[in-house]
Amino acid sequence: RLRYGARLYRATGLPVAVSGGSPDGGVAEALLMRSALRHDFGVPVRWVEPISTNTRENARDSRTLLPASIHRVFLVTHAWHMARAAAAFRRAGFIVVPAGTRYSLTRPLAPLDFIPQPQALVTSFLAMHEALGLIWYRFTD
Repeated sequence: RLRYGARLYRATGLPVAVSGGSPDGGVAEALLMRSALRHDFGVPVRWVEPISTNTRENARDSRTLLPASIHRVFLVTHAWHMARAAAAFRRAGFIVVPAGTRYSLTRPLAPLDFIPQPQALVTSFLAMHEALGLIWYRFTD
């Protein structure tokens, strides 16, 4: 995600915001992202939102942090998380340009893809987590 964010920054020159607290303790994700973008990629970060603990709060707190004149955002997140994240950012008032990373399948299906594999358990977990998150947001919004 950071590498793709740095690539978008270089391609567009748009200012960068990072969002993410520390739901499990430790250093906030936004602070780690700012450090990595600055030191590893040479990308300045203009806005840092280090308080949020979930995607809905990322969106809400980013809307509060960013100037009201910013309506359109490139949303960089994992492809499997994009539907829920984009919906949360739209509800917060942004026009979202999806900028997904880590797509599970980047080639056409092959017969061997239908043979069970250990990685499929992780993909199934992520799909269920996102589906439950969408349901949760629908009933708690």
